[in-house]
Amino acid sequence: MRPLARRQSRVAQVEASVLFAFLAALREGSLADRLSGIAQPTLILAGERDPLVRPRQARDLAREIPHAQLCLLRGAYHCPMDEQPTAFHRALIDFLSAPLLES
Repeated sequence: MRPLARRQSRVAQVEASVLFAFLAALREGSLADRLSGIAQPTLILAGERDPLVRPRQARDLAREIPHAQLCLLRGAYHCPMDEQPTAFHRALIDFLSAPLLES
């Protein structure tokens, strides 16, 4: 609960105008047409119970990005780094330790 409380306290410090601009950009813009051009190794890491970014959306995203890896963390919701820190850390270390694919 402490990491979540820290995150919430940081969000509370964001100026309303900055938060509004961020939300407006989310509503108005989409990078969906540029996903296939991502060349960097990409890990899509999400909680399997996330009510905001559904697992189906994470799967769709992983399909659109070439060579992307998908990791859905069991029992995690929207902040898997707080809810499942050990599993999150392991998934991230495994991804970063994997050999790069040759183009």
